[in-house]
Amino acid sequence: MTVRASGGAKTRGLAVLDTGASLSAIDREVALGLALPTHGAAQWSAISALGPDRPIAPLRTATLSLADDPRLWELELLEIPGLIQAARGSRVVALIGWNFLDQCVLSCDGPSRTFSLTLPDPVGSAHRRR
Repeated sequence: MTVRASGGAKTRGLAVLDTGASLSAIDREVALGLALPTHGAAQWSAISALGPDRPIAPLRTATLSLADDPRLWELELLEIPGLIQAARGSRVVALIGWNFLDQCVLSCDGPSRTFSLTLPDPVGSAHRRR
């Protein structure tokens, strides 16, 4: 995936499809490095070894492109710390949650260990998802 800021800065990395997340998320270092704009915050829950947690984090707005698809989508992403470090050996910059996946078709073939993701049609030059 490529994450783009409104000022033109961009970065590439892996995106994890997170079917257990209602909101998509971006690594805090990536969000700050790209100076992604924020207009508010969201309360979110996470289950960890320490138990359930309900922190508040900024919502960042970014333009995304996925794989080699040239289309762009504008999406709000919850800023979370340590996402890149949580996926050792890979540079995971974002989690894609249901605020984007609810417009996609995801098909999984367990026996062949493959999946396909049909992306939504963008509206105009950037598809805005909230």
